[in-house]
Amino acid sequence: MATDLFPPESDEPLFGMVSRYANELSVRNWPCFLAHLFGYRAHFSPALAYNLSRVAENTALTWGISPEDIAERHTLFPFYAAFVTYAQSKTMLDKLVIRRSRVLATFMPKLIHQRRVVRICDACIAEDRSGGTPLHFRRVHQLPGVVVCPVHGSWLRSLEYASSSQTPWPSVQEALAHGQIASPTATPEQLGNLSRVAVAAQYLLESRVMVDGEQLRQSCWEVLHNAGFAHGRDALSIGRVLEAFIAFYGNRYLEMVDLYPATRQNWVVARLAGRQRACCALPNVLLAVFCGSLASQMSVDGWPFCPNALAAHGSCHKVEAREAGNGRYYAHCRCGHSFAYRAVDGGDPVGAEVTVYGQGYAERANALFGAGRSVAHIARDLQLSETTARRMVRRQVSDALPSRTDSAAQLRARWCRVVKKHGAVRLAAVAEPGLWKAVRRYSPEVLKEHRFTRAASVKR
Repeated sequence: MATDLFPPESDEPLFGMVSRYANELSVRNWPCFLAHLFGYRAHFSPALAYNLSRVAENTALTWGISPEDIAERHTLFPFYAAFVTYAQSKTMLDKLVIRRSRVLATFMPKLIHQRRVVRICDACIAEDRSGGTPLHFRRVHQLPGVVVCPVHGSWLRSLEYASSSQTPWPSVQEALAHGQIASPTATPEQLGNLSRVAVAAQYLLESRVMVDGEQLRQSCWEVLHNAGFAHGRDALSIGRVLEAFIAFYGNRYLEMVDLYPATRQNWVVARLAGRQRACCALPNVLLAVFCGSLASQMSVDGWPFCPNALAAHGSCHKVEAREAGNGRYYAHCRCGHSFAYRAVDGGDPVGAEVTVYGQGYAERANALFGAGRSVAHIARDLQLSETTARRMVRRQVSDALPSRTDSAAQLRARWCRVVKKHGAVRLAAVAEPGLWKAVRRYSPEVLKEHRFTRAASVKR
């Protein structure tokens, strides 16, 4: 015998139509009603429904649509199918159309993992009442991770349920009477981010697109690397990524959807590293929305050029690493030059403050010092402070104090070679400070000889 379910309303899920029909007609024997409609005593699930071929057969007079159309229009199948391959989506659809066994495909349990709760929007129900349409659930409100209505931006009312074939399925009236608006403590920015999650989930439900998991992972990695979370050229600063991710959504929301990254080895780290490849819908949505917001704030063109004019790479060379913190960016180049800046204008860093000058500046400073330039002159020439210039010309060498086996003759011979190489006692002392200390302590007469030799050469 056919079951003349009511015509579906806009975006009404199958469980809502079954519940509305049973509630208005006061169905008494609920297990028999389910067994007749589905061919078995179906348990309540807001996500998917099984044995849809039997449902299509029983509703042929009122609906007249195929079981595949029921899955597409009145379940969350299109949303979940977006995250699997075409072959996997066909396998999942076959299991929805004909109920063969209780065993699901291996990829389905993680894919359709969902909390036991149904959601409803008070504003949408008010529109139903004002428009004279039957009060009904919406599919988009049942999507995993959706706690905000994508149309009105208001918190959804949630009703927890127990899956059983003996008890009637939740109705709109029951959700309004006993449901709770579990609005987590969220800032206006976090509320806007949760609205983006709802809009993204609705798009996946209605657009019938395919999401490549590996391509999504690579895109997220590149966005995070470009947005200032780089830890070197080929790594991310995972600690700062997690901190920004939690601040983006809020602790309470992530705990509500059972996706709070509590430990160092969590799903965010595993997915970005490519170690977790299981088909999961909500984690991919959360990562995509988070990284999409970062991509809209800053693009790859925001990478600054290295301002080191003494480096071998020349001008117009973009730095290899960039980090964000305290409202500023910290860039590091392969030439050893590091600097902080506020923004980028045409590739040039705005408000740049050098933190590390690099090897090029040190070599230039020592070359000028070897040519007899003073520290003040070097500082003016390289646009450095005198303190920085002085540190550059002080070469860090190992202490040359002699051991007990060294003789005074060996010490004097070594000192003479250094003086001859640099041409002056002052330059030799700067080049070999340890040897200079040893000579002053153990063989000071050598210094007097050099002093007399220089004085005699000046008189001539």
